Amino acid sequence: PQTEQHASSTPATDGRFVWVSFLDHPDMTIVGYDVTDGKQIWKTVPGKMLSTHGYCSTVVPYQDMIIINGDQDAQGFIVALDQATGRERWRTDRPNRTRSYCPPTLIEVKGRKQLVLSGSLCVAAYNPDTGEPIWLVDGPTEQFVSSPIHVAGVVFMTYGFPKRGICAIDPAGTGNVTATHVVFNLERISRGGYVPSPVAHGKLAFVVNDEGLGSCTDPRTGREIWLQRLGRHHSASPVLAGGNVYFFDDEGKCWVVRAQETYELVGVNELGDEIRGSPAISRGQIFIRGARQLHCIGRK
Repeated sequence: PQTEQHASSTPATDGRFVWVSFLDHPDMTIVGYDVTDGKQIWKTVPGKMLSTHGYCSTVVPYQDMIIINGDQDAQGFIVALDQATGRERWRTDRPNRTRSYCPPTLIEVKGRKQLVLSGSLCVAAYNPDTGEPIWLVDGPTEQFVSSPIHVAGVVFMTYGFPKRGICAIDPAGTGNVTATHVVFNLERISRGGYVPSPVAHGKLAFVVNDEGLGSCTDPRTGREIWLQRLGRHHSASPVLAGGNVYFFDDEGKCWVVRAQETYELVGVNELGDEIRGSPAISRGQIFIRGARQLHCIGRK
């Protein structure tokens, strides 16, 4: 869509529809399209979006709804829309008036779904069916870009501004659990990425920070099992497929590393194009959006 202010959010699809979110300044705008013919089927504006750096939170499909993060430098919100019509299903106000850029993360705890969102000076969980708050942890920093993951029974996350580090939260609590359910919180620039999100494999977390330090981390203790230099700067989040973690640096190099406790470099591939967006994997192919080209790697 041609907009006054473009955004870097990622479209989402369920195979029937595709949903795109963007900022048509000052409005947050969500559009639904039919996958078969590309026709627009609905368009809605859940609210205004007042944020210094614009908007980039990705739409998250859940059952017959899509859920959108509306954190901003005003009264923030989370909103759920009907997938087929765009009609609002529920809306929940956020506790602080501070922008963030993370899509919500869906997890399951003791057979119940939780919607975890880092941002607005906190980490919080909501019931994805109703938007009702479940638990909240204050901090550990002001603004968030990377998304949390659910691994080894904890919510593991990195954070980056103004504090940098990693932390883990036990998601089994209710109410404000800052004093009781933070498993660990380690402030250290080498440990946490501001922009790239971690990825989980088994009971391990794989992390790369903005400065290119990659690590395999125990998500329950924060211990770095290995730490390696993987290029000079990373904006893209690592992805995992076939037992390998793919780390793309800004210069277009892909560091392929075994998803295991022992560091094993499979190879380093150069695309010759700047890479800032996280790659997408589908049916044995990797799709990579570069500064100049769209790349597809895999078998035809």
